[in-house]
Amino acid sequence: MNKTSMLLGLHLLLLVSAGIHAGMMYAAMPDQMAAHFGGGGQPNGWMSKQAMFGLYAGLLITETVLFMGLAFLLAYVPTSLINMPHKEIWLAEPHRDATLRTLRDQMLLFGVVTCVFLIGVMVMVMDANVKPPPVLDETTFLIALIGFLAFTLVWCVGLMLRFRKPPEVASDDDFAATDDAQASPQADDSAASF
Repeated sequence: MNKTSMLLGLHLLLLVSAGIHAGMMYAAMPDQMAAHFGGGGQPNGWMSKQAMFGLYAGLLITETVLFMGLAFLLAYVPTSLINMPHKEIWLAEPHRDATLRTLRDQMLLFGVVTCVFLIGVMVMVMDANVKPPPVLDETTFLIALIGFLAFTLVWCVGLMLRFRKPPEVASDDDFAATDDAQASPQADDSAASF
């Protein structure tokens, strides 16, 4: 199984799990749910449970379409609209396929992590609403938020470092995966990671 298939499968598994969990929790939620929380985890915004679960479904669908759509449409986007260092080299042959594969897999990875974060936040909101008075576990939320922001930073820096030097000046280690991918179909997955 290649990296793209694995990430797509994981994303689908997360969505199915979120749907099953939401279906199981729906009946246990009050008609009016705390939807926004302020300091100390105290609620300061409310919505009907139908609206809350609709918002949840909408966020997951939007996130999935956005990241999966971008991942697969990137190959059709004009080079002039792609912002990356040395794009005139990376997006030209012989590097184009490996570059697009890397960008696709990185978008799918970011989509999976975003999906995990959104599901985690909604699970926290549901847990807060199970018993009155609703109180959000602020510590858990802050840990999840900091973890997501830290991943985002590492992901961005990693992607920038992956394409920091054009192939002519890059070391053999930086681009061995790209050269291997052209020589062997089994090396396709290694070329897609940084």
